Amino acid sequence: MAHEPARAMAGQARQRFQESEEDRITRSAGHFSEFEADMPRLANRFQFSLKDNFSSYLGRNNPFYSEANDDTDYVWLLDNTAYQNRLGRWKAEFVAAYFVRHSGKDLSEVVAWVSEKIGLADDEEAKKTIALRLEPFLDAILPAHAVNIDLQGMKVRLGPSGRDGISTDELAIPGSGYKDGETITSKAIGATATPLKTTFAKTKGWAVLSDIDDTIKKTLTSSPVGILKTTFAEDPEPIKGMPELYKHIVQKLDNPPFWYLSASPYNLYPFLRQFRETYYPAGTMLLRDASWMNLAGFLANLTQGTEAYKVDRIEKVHEWFPRRKFILIGDSTQSDPEAYGEAYKKFPKWIGAIYIRKVTGVAEMDEGKKNNPERFEEAFKHVPKELWYVFEDPSELYTKVDALVQQQSPEQPSRLISVRHSDSATDRFVMTMEKHSYDDPDPVPLYILLVFAVLLCAYFAWLGSVAMRLYFYKGALAPEPERFVILPAYLRDRSPQRGHQRRVTAFPIPTPPKSPARQLASLSRVPHMNIAGIDPNELPDPEIRAFLAEQQRISRLPAFVQDDCGDGSDFPDIPFAIAPVEVKQNTLASPGLSRTKSAKNKSVGLKKLDPKEWLVVDNTYKDMHSARDYLLAKKNIECIQVKRDGEAACEELLQEIVRSLVSKYPERFSIKTVNRRKHIRNDITKEEWSLVRPFDCHPLEVCARLAMEDFNILLKGEFTQQYYLQASATLFPAGWRMRSLIGKPLSYMQDQDIYQWDDIPDVLPFTPLVDLLTRSTLYIQTYPDFRPLAHLLFIQEAKDFFPGNLSSLLPQHIIVRREHQTFRRLPKDGTIVFSTRTEVKRLTDLDVQERRELMKEIRGWDREVATRKGVELWQRAVVGYCEGKEVFKEDETVVDAGEITRVDDE
Repeated sequence: MAHEPARAMAGQARQRFQESEEDRITRSAGHFSEFEADMPRLANRFQFSLKDNFSSYLGRNNPFYSEANDDTDYVWLLDNTAYQNRLGRWKAEFVAAYFVRHSGKDLSEVVAWVSEKIGLADDEEAKKTIALRLEPFLDAILPAHAVNIDLQGMKVRLGPSGRDGISTDELAIPGSGYKDGETITSKAIGATATPLKTTFAKTKGWAVLSDIDDTIKKTLTSSPVGILKTTFAEDPEPIKGMPELYKHIVQKLDNPPFWYLSASPYNLYPFLRQFRETYYPAGTMLLRDASWMNLAGFLANLTQGTEAYKVDRIEKVHEWFPRRKFILIGDSTQSDPEAYGEAYKKFPKWIGAIYIRKVTGVAEMDEGKKNNPERFEEAFKHVPKELWYVFEDPSELYTKVDALVQQQSPEQPSRLISVRHSDSATDRFVMTMEKHSYDDPDPVPLYILLVFAVLLCAYFAWLGSVAMRLYFYKGALAPEPERFVILPAYLRDRSPQRGHQRRVTAFPIPTPPKSPARQLASLSRVPHMNIAGIDPNELPDPEIRAFLAEQQRISRLPAFVQDDCGDGSDFPDIPFAIAPVEVKQNTLASPGLSRTKSAKNKSVGLKKLDPKEWLVVDNTYKDMHSARDYLLAKKNIECIQVKRDGEAACEELLQEIVRSLVSKYPERFSIKTVNRRKHIRNDITKEEWSLVRPFDCHPLEVCARLAMEDFNILLKGEFTQQYYLQASATLFPAGWRMRSLIGKPLSYMQDQDIYQWDDIPDVLPFTPLVDLLTRSTLYIQTYPDFRPLAHLLFIQEAKDFFPGNLSSLLPQHIIVRREHQTFRRLPKDGTIVFSTRTEVKRLTDLDVQERRELMKEIRGWDREVATRKGVELWQRAVVGYCEGKEVFKEDETVVDAGEITRVDDE
């Protein structure tokens, strides 16, 4: 289960802290807490990438943002109202909400829960409507994303979005000469988004700020079931008489701008926008940020902290239009009277009228408290009686609106408030400040200040380090280098420092190929003399003084600076060359190996392979996959090893394997996009693996889980010109331990006498850039019991090919194990991939032709290979069965875990 993000938890705490007395009355009467307790979670809303998660903290100045993807994302552009600043430039607040399309999980479960709660569990049409309106609540939000819009012919970027998936930008609108009430439309560029309508409003005149829920739209805010039913299931219903009243306001007050303020979350924006366009004048919708992960948060949005939220939004509108006269319209179900009364206390000259609709007939509503006249008197105790009015029928307000027209035009506010004038300097100053409202200058971008602070700190840190060095080294930035002079051997015994500070310089001596030692053969010892702080004139031996003077004369330096590479013992992980490296020298190929095209492949048993046949998925795939899955779970460290230099090649190998499997077996493997990340789906095992960072597991492990082959990645060292085993996924080894060889050169494997790798260096020079080379080899092993397939194939010691004793060497217990080895280069950097596919088959399951080919191959082995593969043990059983002869008589012993077992003839 996903955890609540910090922002969601903080938002919930803030709502509870801001809960007013009216909110508590509403929630208590409607039993909201009990209803919210079992509402479903919406856990998928905050599942976004690590980059978007951390970079979203940078907000508007985030340099790591991403553009909204037209294929996977969608954006809501909220309508706005443009205002003029003190210079006459038009500006507006542009708000955009970003979502991942169809990313919500458990939609059907949430729909079923809602439909059951509102009594429509059997209504399929209602369920479709509920699913359509719930989808924006379940879709994942997109922080750190931006969208470009066409704003009057100019390409303008909105965003990046913040932690809540919403971006807010105060932007200047190109052009001039816009008229009061004029509307323009802007559209997104390269993204799926709703159109954005901008309405221009002059600085003076009337304006309307209206609540939505139970003021102009039936929501039943006092009832949790009523909220769900009117929001998700029913067609939106306007309050009777309110559309006509708003048309009357438009006509009488010369088309004022409208703001629709609601505590509903922005997830309902398309739903509410369509409702407003159907019944009410155009205007800007101010909706609440949704920072919650369960459906209960939707109810809390409407019933907790609404007063503080609405006062905050009213203050924002006042910043844009401080000289307009506003009509505030709300209802008695929420905290509208208290919010509007608080707003009047802050801006008494800005509000021209307050109208509150008295809501009745809601079952869960405590009408005695909500519609109590004392409540309204208390809420509007600072508001003149003639400015506020509580109504039940919208027709009551027609005369009120007409009376506003008879008042003095709000373009001359000084006459309306003449009773407040005085001769005091304070009053004149206040009036002057309200008459001339200036915008705050734009702040310096945060990232500029951050960069400046970092540079300043780095500069002072550098000054501090210089000062410390000057103090510590007494005016110098570094200590004096230790200086030496090299003396000839005949002067060594006469040196005044004889026997002290003897310096050894080691030179590597080339060793023969495949030497078991790989150590330096000898060290050259050069006598030296440290002359730091020694005056040559003080040396007692005149011959040494003469030698030193001669060295100083023929060199511009007074002495040699110490430069000793040592014998390499301090750097065990750094490879060393065992011979001089030439540009065209091939240090890996055998000296006697033919370089002609006709002989090179035959010398190592190679043949070309069609790249399409590189990977094979046959009828044994499920059994092999089960064995590989067991080994990866139980012996992962023995099966998967990757050095740092092999990481990039592992990712490239994964892409090549995916490309090969999908093109060759499209009915079994396919590419899927999950949460905007590519995955490969294995329809055989019903597994999915991510193909982009962050991976579900290491890319090389994904390769091992998808394919039937083992993979070894070989990279050539730049200095030594040798190939190193930098990564390996070896689940079915044939008598060798991969973990002990990882990071080692091929020459090391030859020195360790691992015959499976003995001729690999002869193969690598012939591996082409495009074609694939392949060969096969076989082993004979016994299978005396019914051990799992994973144990049969995972063999790290040669003795484990023949468990048991001589009684196991019967045809029915013998397995023919064949390895198909393939060599290829990765296209990007030429890295060599050595892959092995293992097949096993019982000796008794071979047909006549297969037995003949088996005998032909065995007889073609040279003596060394036959001995290594244990031919002395199984020759009589295998040859006898293939040729129809008697298998056993008496004889021989079998090594079994260090013990000798004697099998007598029966």
